[in-house]
Amino acid sequence: MGPTTQRRIAVTQRRIRVALADDSSSLRELLSLLLEDDGGFELVGAAADGAELLDLAIREHPELVLLDLTMPVLDGMTTLSRLRPLLPQARLVVFTGCDEPAARRQALALGADDYIDKSVGVLDLLARLRSGS
Repeated sequence: MGPTTQRRIAVTQRRIRVALADDSSSLRELLSLLLEDDGGFELVGAAADGAELLDLAIREHPELVLLDLTMPVLDGMTTLSRLRPLLPQARLVVFTGCDEPAARRQALALGADDYIDKSVGVLDLLARLRSGS
């Protein structure tokens, strides 16, 4: 495959528009780098709390939102309940260290499409985000 074909494929490949929120700046940076490096995602913004994420979602209309549950200003559950009506077509994915079954049930009831524990491996995380399951 020549350079022209490679450029054409790169231009025509649709990337998933992603917004993420986590109160840890180092995790936000790591996830940002991971998603951008993957090539299948376009990071439209990263927020430190739920209120920032809501503003970002209104501005950017991401297709995929990755959010933590434990955040200042607005926690993940409150943010999730406000995001679903704002982004009815978006995939909302909780990415958290909270592995309590009650939290998982509540997040799914509030509109989360998936609930991923932060202990998941990088390749598994990317695969789940790509596949939609």
